[in-house]
Amino acid sequence: MRRPRAHRAQHPHEIRHAHLSGLQLDQLTEVPPWAAFLPLDAWRALLFAMQEDLRARGIVARYQGDTFSAFLPDGRLASLGIVNLAERCRGADVEGFHGLARAHFDAVLPSPTEPSAELSRTDFDAIAPSLIAHVYREEMLAPARDSVIARPLCAGLVSAIAVDFGHGIGSLPRDLAAEWNRPDDELFRVALANVRRRPVQRRPFPARASSGVLITGADHAVTSQVHFLASHLGGHHPAGALVGLPSRSALLCIPLPSGGDAPSPECVADAAALVRGLFDALAARPRSAEGMFSPHLYWWRDGGLTALP
Repeated sequence: MRRPRAHRAQHPHEIRHAHLSGLQLDQLTEVPPWAAFLPLDAWRALLFAMQEDLRARGIVARYQGDTFSAFLPDGRLASLGIVNLAERCRGADVEGFHGLARAHFDAVLPSPTEPSAELSRTDFDAIAPSLIAHVYREEMLAPARDSVIARPLCAGLVSAIAVDFGHGIGSLPRDLAAEWNRPDDELFRVALANVRRRPVQRRPFPARASSGVLITGADHAVTSQVHFLASHLGGHHPAGALVGLPSRSALLCIPLPSGGDAPSPECVADAAALVRGLFDALAARPRSAEGMFSPHLYWWRDGGLTALP
């Protein structure tokens, strides 16, 4: 995990217009009762210090009152408490909040390059039902790209072997998988079969040019259904389909009319507006920030993906 960059000490009045996952700190007009020992300026300064440290680590997080809901760079989900850190800031100088936040997250955040404590030296047969082929943006795995088992899907996206722990999903360390002496092809076969069996819901989604399909689910692996778009769409679509992955829990697919080698600019523009609107709508929900995935558009055809600029 990347080390946080150095921070200049900030006086409380300098952070009035900072944003915290859509929340303006100057709109915080009171300290929550459990943190009443902190003055309002100190409370704002603490949230700002935490936000900046998480941002430096490449972690998407949303403030939830007494926790941050966080989406870690390697795809895992976490709930990061504020209470203990706030206690450490009691009576401390505001200028020291950045250092306290850095030390706090150094202690509580797992490193993406180390196996999860929950993924002990388990034999393959025991862990196989929990393996999935999970879709990541390339930057999510950048700190640990060489230590995971991954294959490119298209520019900006990769498919990696991951473990679904039930409460969160973590990439599978290559050195741990090596102990099973199983080839990557076998791991992907098992992981893809598990993805195919996961329950999802499909419903029509109105689009200007043609009707699309919205695939949703209760977990954070719906993006992995991009591996099985042919099955979800049904029939044959020679021109392919435009695909949006706005959230870990939602996949939008718009089949293209037959004819032509590429989607028209007008069709792409309409689909891009749909995906962006869906992305923004999901991001506005109070507890969706940690599951947001991509505001971009992709073209699926004959089982392959192309990222559209």
